[in-house]
Amino acid sequence: MANTRLSLAELKRACADPRWRSELTAGRRPPVRAGIVSAAGRPVGALFRDGVMALVDRLLDPEAPRGRPLAQWPALWSEMHQLWAGQILEEMTGAGRVADAARLAEACRRWCAEAVGWRVGQGPRLDWRKVLPRHEFTLDAVPLPAGDTRVLVDGPLAGVRRPAGRALELCDWRGEKAGDPKDDLLDLAIEHRLLKIARPLEAPVLALEYFLPERELVVVSGDDLEAIAIERLDPILRELVAVPAPEVAPGPEVG
Repeated sequence: MANTRLSLAELKRACADPRWRSELTAGRRPPVRAGIVSAAGRPVGALFRDGVMALVDRLLDPEAPRGRPLAQWPALWSEMHQLWAGQILEEMTGAGRVADAARLAEACRRWCAEAVGWRVGQGPRLDWRKVLPRHEFTLDAVPLPAGDTRVLVDGPLAGVRRPAGRALELCDWRGEKAGDPKDDLLDLAIEHRLLKIARPLEAPVLALEYFLPERELVVVSGDDLEAIAIERLDPILRELVAVPAPEVAPGPEVG
């Protein structure tokens, strides 16, 4: 059986969304994101992650225009508001979700305030890629065993972070806690499994950060993340390789 090849974003979506996964196993290649910026009744936590990832993508894009240094949190929040949050917050307010809009804005401002602290002492013109070095941790056909075959994974690790004066970290950001902590830790567990295979000598600090109702940093162990990967990731890998299919290139890396 040929190896299945996915982007990291596709693998995460497959683990989180059974309906999306069924399309993938049926031989289709659905987009990871719909490409539409809309609140659409979605919970604050999911919207928060969308906003943070949109801003991080912008910060790491060398072609993105830079009107001013983003070294202070109000400037960073202004960038997020112009890029993404303004439209979302207006839509939520118009739909009567005033309290949710306020909570989302507060969580995003807290993230911006935290993010600028990662660059303290490194100058206003610092390339954000030194703080969020995804380009140094881009996967190329990293194999995840799945029965007698493998799932090959491509794409940058989204959670790598190298704050000023601290060791390398592998982290994830969440707006608020899910009912099951394993849901919050699954993406981090996937990235940890892949990093162990691709860079076995790396030993980053493993952390999950919440921003509602207050900022809370939770440091987790590699053993805990591996247990979640065994429970949540491994069955999905076996499902993804159960349907024979020719090897295909990964879909667009859009999330």
